[in-house]
Amino acid sequence: RKARAKAKLKLVTRFDHQVTGVAVSETGRIFVNFPRWTEDTEVSIAELVRGRLQPYPSAGWNAWRNARKNELSAEEHFVCVQSVVADHRGSLWILDPAAPATSHLV
Repeated sequence: RKARAKAKLKLVTRFDHQVTGVAVSETGRIFVNFPRWTEDTEVSIAELVRGRLQPYPSAGWNAWRNARKNELSAEEHFVCVQSVVADHRGSLWILDPAAPATSHLV
């Protein structure tokens, strides 16, 4: 029998907010999402680039905030993303029920 190499875990980063989704694309890109259930986070979806969060696909798509709910349309912004999934065919699937604090729909 061949000896198997032991798998090792590596800490990539830490977050100050609740994360409910982590997705790794077929090319190794890492995406994370932060729902606005208990707090108003700066980004709802980000790509992890060299250990830092970069709003995905842009800061504009992540500009909606609980405090600005009457200023920005939900149709053109992420509101409360609860999940991200990379399908290994080049697509990133995003589930945004638009229910911050799970109290109301935007």
